[in-house]
Amino acid sequence: MNLKGLGLLIIAAALLIPTASANIAAENYEIEDITVTAEGQLVPNYGYWVFGEVLNDGGYNIRDVVVEVTTYDQSDGLLDTLTITIAPRIIDAGTKASFFVKSTVPNQVYDVWVRLQSYKETEFSNFPYIEITNVSPVSEGKITGTVTNTHPSININNVEIIATFYDYQGYIDDIKTYGVNEYGVFTAGASEEFTIESDIWTPYTVSLIPNCDLYARNPTLMMNISEKNPIINENLRIDFDVYPKLPDSIITVTFYPPSGGAFPHNAHLYLDGTYYVNMKPTETGEYTVSMEFLPTLVNGSRGYVEGAYIEDTFIAKAAPVAPPTITGSNTTTTDTGNSTDTSTDTSSDTSTDSITEQITSRIPGYSFVSIMLGLGVLSMIYRRRL
Repeated sequence: MNLKGLGLLIIAAALLIPTASANIAAENYEIEDITVTAEGQLVPNYGYWVFGEVLNDGGYNIRDVVVEVTTYDQSDGLLDTLTITIAPRIIDAGTKASFFVKSTVPNQVYDVWVRLQSYKETEFSNFPYIEITNVSPVSEGKITGTVTNTHPSININNVEIIATFYDYQGYIDDIKTYGVNEYGVFTAGASEEFTIESDIWTPYTVSLIPNCDLYARNPTLMMNISEKNPIINENLRIDFDVYPKLPDSIITVTFYPPSGGAFPHNAHLYLDGTYYVNMKPTETGEYTVSMEFLPTLVNGSRGYVEGAYIEDTFIAKAAPVAPPTITGSNTTTTDTGNSTDTSTDTSSDTSTDSITEQITSRIPGYSFVSIMLGLGVLSMIYRRRL
């Protein structure tokens, strides 16, 4: 039993009848938000009965709830210890379930102790597709109504209705059950009228709870798109996950491209129970990806997992176009906008030939003047020798 340091309150109320003088007591446990109420009565020719209810006032569902009833005589001697597993098997958050047990030594019962023996938390709930309608008022301990399997495709086994009859003070008078189709198969969409009659003719109100072998839950779906702005014609991976892990589950992945249409893909199953899809977007724009989980039966058809649907989007872009490459005598321009000198200069800054070429190319008549000056210098040298 999971004790968590929370608080359980068991409240017991004695229903005193002239033929019964038993006291109802309670034990306190550190379990949160679960309240057990009980009452005892000696029913002539039937023995000593303890009726009670378990109220789940917490924020989670519980299952396999076991209540323990211990009876003592007037000398505090132990008479018997009785346990009862509550039906329905799952008590959804905010709901309650009734129970009753019968003592094996009714004429000696003086004290009764009632406590919650064990329970478990669960993510499953009661099958939500059993609907009870057209319930009549209680008349002479009898009620009538209609029960329907509203699921469109799932047949259910061992369906029953638990009827708890109360008196005008709110105490339990009687608990009866009704087996739908005599506890046979209750087919999808079928309805059945029922009548439930109490052994007590004085009930004031009644509570009806459907119960069956099938329990249900809603799955959690997850999707992760590896790149929200992929390039067209490049691989894109999308991962999917379903909780709880269900080896027989079926998921459908569908892509909706910008131009319209729908394209389903097969999801590949990992060993760890997750899924993935590889695809290549072929056009620019916004894609929608949907993931649909189809309803499925699990655990030997004892559990039912509801269908679920999620979707996400990504925007595919065109591949970037590289700018043209411009090559000059000294520089080459790249797509980064930076200039890199790629030339090799073999000239010398002090080269006479280079200077002469620059001067002669820029000063008109430079060559004629140079020749005349040279001839003048040679004439002067010749005259000195004479």
